[in-house]
Amino acid sequence: MTLIVSVAGAGCGCAPRRAWSASPAPAWAAAAGTALARWPDPDCAESPYGGRGVAQTDRIPVAGEERMLGLDGPLLVEGPFWCLFSPAATALNGVSDDPDGLPEHALVRCTPLAVADVRPGGARVRVAVEEVVRLTEVRERWAPSSAGSVAGLFPPEGASVDRCSVRRGALRYVEWSAQGDLGRRAVLWEGDGRSVLLMYAEWSFDEDDVAFGHRPLTAAEAADVRACWPAEG
Repeated sequence: MTLIVSVAGAGCGCAPRRAWSASPAPAWAAAAGTALARWPDPDCAESPYGGRGVAQTDRIPVAGEERMLGLDGPLLVEGPFWCLFSPAATALNGVSDDPDGLPEHALVRCTPLAVADVRPGGARVRVAVEEVVRLTEVRERWAPSSAGSVAGLFPPEGASVDRCSVRRGALRYVEWSAQGDLGRRAVLWEGDGRSVLLMYAEWSFDEDDVAFGHRPLTAAEAADVRACWPAEG
């Protein structure tokens, strides 16, 4: 039996929506899903609702286990789905304030087993963890794909945006946002003179979608990234 989890938006009153329903997932993506997932400490007696201010854990999911998962709205999940795992400090404060947590990000494939509770803005769901793919494993897990465009990485021409870029080892995180209403973020592997896009995410006030894959950048695309984010910090 397919379990459906339907979470309405809290403040915006938005109806539940599937991940990537506002725009297609990238053509190069090997797996795509939602970043509206919160991972509470599995040892806590009471697992909180989803929400950006709740306590979360650094304990990365493991395939084969069952975990409680907090989901934010608006979101509609129907059967197995992919969702993002971020370490606790990163989930609360962002990558720019916790760059050390960058290698611990992962995309997790889950099957919903039971809805413990649901209300506008959040739900608690017991899930079976089917597969876990860390950012550091993406290049080995999936074959390269040059399908589609990486234009979404870059802000609209002439737009007034904030930019952020940080690095941990060969992983480089880049982000742009416009007036806090919408933004894009990505993680690239940079080494041996090559740039590979591993993660790409789109967010706005009613969406937060994420995709993982192995997308080599052309020399021109890599040069455009360096021009958009000329320095880290």
